Amino acid sequence: MAAAGWYHRDISQVVAEELLAKAGRDGSFLVRDSESVKGAFALCLLFQRHVYTYRILPDDEGLLSVQTIQGIQTKCFLSLPELIGAYQHPNNGLVTSLLHPVHRPRPAEDSDGEDARGWGHTVPCPGAPPSSRTHIPQQLHQRLQEQVRS
Repeated sequence: MAAAGWYHRDISQVVAEELLAKAGRDGSFLVRDSESVKGAFALCLLFQRHVYTYRILPDDEGLLSVQTIQGIQTKCFLSLPELIGAYQHPNNGLVTSLLHPVHRPRPAEDSDGEDARGWGHTVPCPGAPPSSRTHIPQQLHQRLQEQVRS
C-alpha cells in the first residue's frame, strides 16, 4: 500500500494550521503525531477558516478511535487509513467530513521512505548519505525541520 500523503508524522500544530490555511477548503485535513500524548495522533480539519483538532487514541489492543462530540458512539479501527476512510462520510461526529487530504511537501521522492505499516514516510536529512541516518532528539529535529522549511 502506498504511503498516506495526509500523514505528516512530526509536524507541530502551528505548521499543521499553516498548511491547512494554505489549502483553504472546508474539509481539508491532515494527521500528525500528538505533541502532548505519546503514541496518539492529532487529526487537524479545516472548516469555515478554523482548524479543529481531534485526538486519535490507541486503546490497550492498539485499536484507534477519535475523541468526538458527546452522543456519537466511539468507533474503533485497526489502522489510520481505515479510520480516515470512515470519517470521509457525513454525520460522523466531526465538524465536517474529511474531504481534501493535505499532502506533506516532499523535498524529493524516496522509494525506501515508506515504513512497514504502509502509511508512514521517512525523509532523510537533505544531502545526507543513507548510512548517516541517526537518532536525534525530537526537539532538535523539529528545529532543524523548521530551518529547512524557511
